[in-house]
Amino acid sequence: MLKINGSDIYITRGDTAEIDVEISRSDGTAYTLASTDKLTLTVKKSISAEKEVISKTLTGSSRIKIAPTDTSGLAFGEYVYDIQLNTADGGIYTIVEPSKLIIATEVTV
Repeated sequence: MLKINGSDIYITRGDTAEIDVEISRSDGTAYTLASTDKLTLTVKKSISAEKEVISKTLTGSSRIKIAPTDTSGLAFGEYVYDIQLNTADGGIYTIVEPSKLIIATEVTV
């Protein structure tokens, strides 16, 4: 199961998820990634945690893929994530501010 409510993400532990990230400029127009732009998804147990539990960096793509192995070892519950854009010209932008990522329970393992 993958469900997105606002910027909060719900995923069943051990499932596959593909999330398309839409990026807008400050004037509301769509931003198209350059082939060398990088998007990074960082997930931690809490904002103050030193180590991430999931980190995905993509180059030139806005589709974040979460594999079953990314979540299968995580405890059920609430985590925090953000997404950062690093542009080819050196810009760094947090395009999704810290939000919840909830690892939901499963019956089938």
